[in-house]
Amino acid sequence: MKRPLMIITLAALFTACNPLEYDNFATISGIVVDVDDQSPIEGATVTLNPSGKYRYTDNNGYFQFLDIDVEPYDILGQKDGYSSYLKHVPTVAGGSENIIIPLKKK
Repeated sequence: MKRPLMIITLAALFTACNPLEYDNFATISGIVVDVDDQSPIEGATVTLNPSGKYRYTDNNGYFQFLDIDVEPYDILGQKDGYSSYLKHVPTVAGGSENIIIPLKKK
């Protein structure tokens, strides 16, 4: 009778000692703004490379990429009528990077 209890206890102990999976991911978020007056730009496209994932900014110019793989990314901000902006962003496991993408009117 003691042996099954010991096996269950050991199994629970080993399970509790495993590292959490979410520590292998990162978050990148930020805002896209007009470079001249710092106003937020709604509807800008923010592309994450090399993954190819993209987001559109909300009415406050905000975007967010959750639970992305930990690696360096090139972030491309674009909007019709503005010049594109490219920014290199490194990430770390469990980290959150908050960036500003300034776009200039053409």
